[in-house]
Amino acid sequence: RLCPSLVAFTVDEPVIDFESGDREITVSVKVSDDKAGIDQFRVYLASPTGQQLVQFVYGAEEESVTFVLPDHFSNGEYSMQLYVRDLAGNDVTYLSGYTGTRVFRCFRGV
Repeated sequence: RLCPSLVAFTVDEPVIDFESGDREITVSVKVSDDKAGIDQFRVYLASPTGQQLVQFVYGAEEESVTFVLPDHFSNGEYSMQLYVRDLAGNDVTYLSGYTGTRVFRCFRGV
């Protein structure tokens, strides 16, 4: 296997109620790389209008990150993206709705 792999990706609350003041989304990620080890991963959250938040995690294979949505973020279906890079420079990006994840691209490090 060339690129890091996604082991688990879960969203604690897939429905956020802006009316109740609920603005937090926690995402749990577990990634693996059996050759070089994980350098970093980033979780991106994008609103339906393209506004984006990002959380960075360095040197860990498993972590939970919490996004706090600002008041100006819109209602609708949000999308997520996970970028993972190993210590050899290989990276992969996963795209996700709340229904599943698929590999989008994989690049070999130099």
